[in-house]
Amino acid sequence: MLKRRKKVLSVVLASMLTLSGIVSVPGRAEAAEGDTDYGISSPRIEYNYRDTVTFGSYWQVDTNGDGKADQNDDKQPVVWQILKRYDDGTALVLADKVLAYRSYFDGYMQDNGFLNYRCTWETSTMREWLNDTFYNDAFSADEKTAIYETDVVNNDNPIEIYNGKGGNNTKDKLFLLSLDEVCNSDYGFHGGYYDSDEGRLARFTDYVGRGNIDKTGWCWLRSPGNNQLHGAYIERDGTTRPEGFYVYNEGGVRPALKIDLSSPYVKSGKKVKISIKGVEWDTVTFGTFDTEPITWKVLYVDGDDAFLLSKNSLGDKQLNKTDGPVTWEECTLRTWLNGEFYNGSFNDAEKETIKTTTLINNDHKLLGTDGGNDTEDKVFLLSIEDIIQSKYGFPEYALVKTDSKVLLVPHYTEEVGHTWWLRSPGWEEREFIYVSSSGRVYDDGNAAIYEAAGVRPAIHINLSSTTWTKGDVITSGDPVINVEEPEEETPAEETPAEETPAEETPSGETPGEETAPAPETVPAEETPGEEVAPAPPTVVAPKPPVNNAPPKAENEEVTSDQSEATPAPAEVKDNKTTFSIKNKAKVKKSSKIKIKDKDKIAKITLNGKKIKIKADKKSFTLKLKSYKKILKKKGKWNKLVVTDANGNKTTIKFKTK
Repeated sequence: MLKRRKKVLSVVLASMLTLSGIVSVPGRAEAAEGDTDYGISSPRIEYNYRDTVTFGSYWQVDTNGDGKADQNDDKQPVVWQILKRYDDGTALVLADKVLAYRSYFDGYMQDNGFLNYRCTWETSTMREWLNDTFYNDAFSADEKTAIYETDVVNNDNPIEIYNGKGGNNTKDKLFLLSLDEVCNSDYGFHGGYYDSDEGRLARFTDYVGRGNIDKTGWCWLRSPGNNQLHGAYIERDGTTRPEGFYVYNEGGVRPALKIDLSSPYVKSGKKVKISIKGVEWDTVTFGTFDTEPITWKVLYVDGDDAFLLSKNSLGDKQLNKTDGPVTWEECTLRTWLNGEFYNGSFNDAEKETIKTTTLINNDHKLLGTDGGNDTEDKVFLLSIEDIIQSKYGFPEYALVKTDSKVLLVPHYTEEVGHTWWLRSPGWEEREFIYVSSSGRVYDDGNAAIYEAAGVRPAIHINLSSTTWTKGDVITSGDPVINVEEPEEETPAEETPAEETPAEETPSGETPGEETAPAPETVPAEETPGEEVAPAPPTVVAPKPPVNNAPPKAENEEVTSDQSEATPAPAEVKDNKTTFSIKNKAKVKKSSKIKIKDKDKIAKITLNGKKIKIKADKKSFTLKLKSYKKILKKKGKWNKLVVTDANGNKTTIKFKTK
């Protein structure tokens, strides 16, 4: 069956829903304000806000319509969050978005011909760039008069076992925040170094052109790491990493400065939500599982329609019983939920109460992994778009760890914390996104045959029925006192430009219990198992992977008493993998795809299945007719992934005629 034209289907369905009694739930459904006539309502949510100002301008979005955001576009006003107001009419402000992506220090050449990467904030090229290039690009001569020179205190690394020296204090127009500052509650931050704080995160602009599924990523701080080769940073989940990462790597840049609020060039902005302070969810009891009543969290109420999520898990299940490419439409868990579970957990009256929901199953936002056809279900799983919907009581950043996404498992116990499935596709067409035991969403996904992830069903019910019973209130975070929105609403979110998948795609993490990072670890790309410390910079830093995690390195730790002379990175050229067909092409099943890479081909997979090849070959011809059993049906995307001898991955997609 050909994949449905989703936009057309949505328009047609929208005109039929009222008459049919079917509820349409796109990947991100808009949660309506609750109607309390039935005694339950949508979640009561209290947010933490910051005031903003608009000041200066910088490249951020595509304005000339060429499909990319670059310096050929017009600069846009920069929004700054106010961290603290001072009695003299000045304020400490922080960029609302990540505005650049750069290394902390590029190194300097020594007499022996080697680059040295040891630095402090005072000697870093990041400081030089912010106070020269960025300063001149972002502010006019008149605007510069509103910027104060700030006495910047550069403390040593605060963790006792680390030896990172902060160096001399400096006087700067622009700077990055320190470890101490992003833990300061006076600035609106909530949490210690290893706590996941939504308020530390910001989305990347299209000009930066990187980021995760929610357009966030890791960002530099100005504080030193565990020695002078490392700089501390904020992780993608809102924790800080005091141990730091090698300063020659590229990371997000979120400038801070002190400005004169009375300046005519500083314009007052609108309040922005920076984090969820507290949430209250109503619950209902409806249906049974293993003879026990099922408790459901109320995600929203709209008239007589209630969107419900099981408070607990039904236990661990595979999302699909066989390995290989699969979508939500085709998986065995969907069949079980709408068959055995539906028939065994609800009586006839309860079945009449459950509405049919039309689900729009989106492709993966970054990699375009096929989400499959839209479906109509009585029972279903949440999507990645649902789990970052703030009106349901969830943080808008997927990787933030929060108890609002943690569940009890299995349904009839009080054991807290467990991994659970979403219905959205992961990086591979055999994988699905999941929520970890700490409440962090992993957009790389895990194989659908994985047996240790929980099932947390969702349904829509008709509240006019008498088959449900109101339950207790569930809370997350601080007690909800005031749920009033500010008079000025949050500025509309920018429409993200279409993102092209990066060629390097690191493997996903294995679901399981998460723990706070131990102080002695050194940041590495997130991979299953133990974290690995990066190696000294003997080669050029790898390109950032698609999920914007710091890249992997060898298992060798550098200590502060090592030689000041660090070998210069050797230039390593990546020879691109080439194909005889273009990405998103349509080819005949009898076609041959010629693959070439001067770095030698190490591995080829077609739709998740490994293709046998002779090692160390610079070319390979893939005869499609030899792999008919692996190929997708006509009209569906096939995914071809080639890994070279250096570990670089290149992916193309094609359909067969």
